[in-house]
Amino acid sequence: ANGGTVGLSLLPVSNTLAVGQMFTLTVQVQAGTQPVEAVELHIDLPTGLTVVTPDGTPAHMIEGSGALPLEANYVDNSRGRIDFAASYEGTPPTGTFTLATIRLRAGRPLNNAPVRWIRQADRITDVIYQEQSVLGSLTTAWVSVSGRTVHLPVILMGHTR
Repeated sequence: ANGGTVGLSLLPVSNTLAVGQMFTLTVQVQAGTQPVEAVELHIDLPTGLTVVTPDGTPAHMIEGSGALPLEANYVDNSRGRIDFAASYEGTPPTGTFTLATIRLRAGRPLNNAPVRWIRQADRITDVIYQEQSVLGSLTTAWVSVSGRTVHLPVILMGHTR
């Protein structure tokens, strides 16, 4: 990005599943020797993916790992947006660590659609140390979903003439 060395990845990079299945993406920070004081994530989901809780109900936040204390954690499933920020006081972490886990459910077919990092004026994904960006790379996850869209509720009844 701008001379930084820290990588942010959504793992696994490739995800293949069927409509109705749940899966998880891990937000991994690869910092090497670079200390990390804060991370801000902004992610847009492809249409048809919903952030869910372990029991499959729509969620309003993703799961932070505790590697960095949370400042913000907001999911807008209607718009397919995740906004998450965490910062660290004391000795900032280095090395490779999990920042958060995103549990998703597939609601419709997708053909290798990206789960995209966003770097726009009001939603800038970044990694910060001493008020400077140290972000070096972003690795996107891709999702393919097979099957047919299921519209619930499905009511099956014999029809009368």
